[in-house]
Amino acid sequence: MKKLVLELEYMNGPILKDKFDIQRSELCTGIEQVDADEYLNTLNEEIQEVYTALFRFDEKEEAVLFDDVAAKGAKEWFLSKMNELSKYLKSINDGSFCIEDRVTEYLKKL
Repeated sequence: MKKLVLELEYMNGPILKDKFDIQRSELCTGIEQVDADEYLNTLNEEIQEVYTALFRFDEKEEAVLFDDVAAKGAKEWFLSKMNELSKYLKSINDGSFCIEDRVTEYLKKL
């Protein structure tokens, strides 16, 4: 059984795409029903963009400073979107993958 990992990183996630698909020329999960789903990928990108916007740049223009105050302000939005993402993933799961959610508990602790 394949594992789908959900985690948030700067410019990545929450769906961890750690395999390179030569045919598509892009990173993917290796789980076809996840990789090919437009709605899911749009939702993933929306969450990723908002999370990435929580990082601030230092004097070298490197994104190293995480804005905890802004993150706490967006906590309910993130939890809502992660709930939407999780429900949708469960609805398309045919039993061929399991989900490891590393995001929701992190968000609850903000």
